[in-house]
Amino acid sequence: MLWYQGESDSVPGAEAMYTEAFLTLINDWRKQWGQADLPFFYAQLARFKRGDFMAVREAQRLALKNVTNKTKLGMVVTLDTDLGFSNDLHPPNKDIVGKRMSLMAKNMILGQSSVVFTGPLFKSATINGNKINVEFEANSIGGGLMIKDVYGQTSGGTLKEFEIAGSNGIFTSATAVINPSNNTVEVAAASASPFTAKH
Repeated sequence: MLWYQGESDSVPGAEAMYTEAFLTLINDWRKQWGQADLPFFYAQLARFKRGDFMAVREAQRLALKNVTNKTKLGMVVTLDTDLGFSNDLHPPNKDIVGKRMSLMAKNMILGQSSVVFTGPLFKSATINGNKINVEFEANSIGGGLMIKDVYGQTSGGTLKEFEIAGSNGIFTSATAVINPSNNTVEVAAASASPFTAKH
């Protein structure tokens, strides 16, 4: 199963429904086909200037942990596939989405265990003053974290589009750097005592 949907579920109040409905969809289709580990690969929503898909993307991420059977389940991250055209609900670089799903198939269906099929997946965050240290699942960082531009080129530039909030809950732009020694990301902002972060 290849799934790319959810834009209409970004309306206020629908996100909670999506969290439950998406899990139900995956579990029920596997039940209906009589295959508990029926391969199910889905695309996390791309960015879109005129819509806030953050809650739906989070629901899609949590499905990896909350589905009944986690075998042969994969999520394609698409935030870097729009080639800078975030004003289009349907960003142009769909071939990258297809390629990433094919990598999942090679690893999970064809058994090519050496194939890296996912990008960094959030594991935990540790707060230290006005900084947050973000750790990723060990099997999701391949050969290590790196920075690429929207065209897939290794840019050697800076991480972008990170935000951090203080105790007032208001998000503000933040700087983020990769710590290559342990493949974590340190996010920092001038605001004091942050309690959460988003990207």
